[in-house]
Amino acid sequence: MIGAEIERNIDLSGTELTGNEITLALDGARILGSAFMHNGFRSSGEVRMLNARVAGDLGFNGATLTATGRALSLDKVAVEGNVSLAKWSHPDGSVTVFHSDGSVNLPGAQIRGDLDCDGADLAATGISLNLATAQIRGHVYLRNGFKSRGQLHLHSADIGNSIDLSGATLTEAVIAVMLQEATVRGTISICEGFASFGRVDVQSAQIGGNLVCDQCKLSLLYCANMTLKGDLQWTGIRDPKSTSLCLNGATIKNLRDERESWPIPGGLHLDGLTYEELTLHSARTEVNRQKNELGPEHPLKVRDRVEWLLLQPPTLEFALSVNRRGQQESKSKTYLGTIHAYRLWFSFGQTP
Repeated sequence: MIGAEIERNIDLSGTELTGNEITLALDGARILGSAFMHNGFRSSGEVRMLNARVAGDLGFNGATLTATGRALSLDKVAVEGNVSLAKWSHPDGSVTVFHSDGSVNLPGAQIRGDLDCDGADLAATGISLNLATAQIRGHVYLRNGFKSRGQLHLHSADIGNSIDLSGATLTEAVIAVMLQEATVRGTISICEGFASFGRVDVQSAQIGGNLVCDQCKLSLLYCANMTLKGDLQWTGIRDPKSTSLCLNGATIKNLRDERESWPIPGGLHLDGLTYEELTLHSARTEVNRQKNELGPEHPLKVRDRVEWLLLQPPTLEFALSVNRRGQQESKSKTYLGTIHAYRLWFSFGQTP
């Protein structure tokens, strides 16, 4: 079916394709409706739709792909609707998840809707989901039990709305999420039991919303040279003694954190950080979470932030660029001037 023009929907749900190499090839096809390979669809070989055009949705909910290597190849696919590799819900309330033994590839894809991988199970090592340079106008959902052994690769991707990793489990990749030089116009959520063996890398990314890390476990959030127009929320970190936070060269609006989530000494990196505000909160309670609010803000105290600054590696000379605006301008200047005094102390071993 390479290069075919199909004037209606394709529905291969429940179909089983067997073979050791390519079991379905729709390269360059033009599908004027939607393409569904949902519940019960199985393939032991590669499913390939390179440069295909789909006027509706493209769905693989509840599908099982057992090919190793490249299991699903959607390179440079263009989809006018949504792409889904998510759960299939049965009438009795049970669900079948999308499962792939091989890599799922959408580099250079153009998706006008959402990419929904809710609850998917990706077993490939190396890169399990490749979204490099993809353009997705909607949301990217990698949540609610989503599992991946390999890397989620979104280098230079352009996401028109949010990325939600809440509840995801990433088990083997040293760099679990690669968002270097990506553009995300909404919020990135790393919340609600997210657990990662490797680091989340947002180096040089441009984020238009917030970056929320709450009730999550990860080895390192690497934000060097990131530009964040919203807030960085760093709360409810699980096992903070095993977690590092790198903000070298980053530009953010407001860091909202809590003392209980601070890294251990040597785990905080701030060289060249530019920010507008630093806001320390009390730890969130269950009541706060039910109301979707943070814990109470603490009054601005130099001592709190000096303790925070001392979590950096002891030999590091840091420079904090600050632009505070609004009614508390004079108060913030006094506070930040004191921080710069401590910078001299760290540099020259002299107590101010």
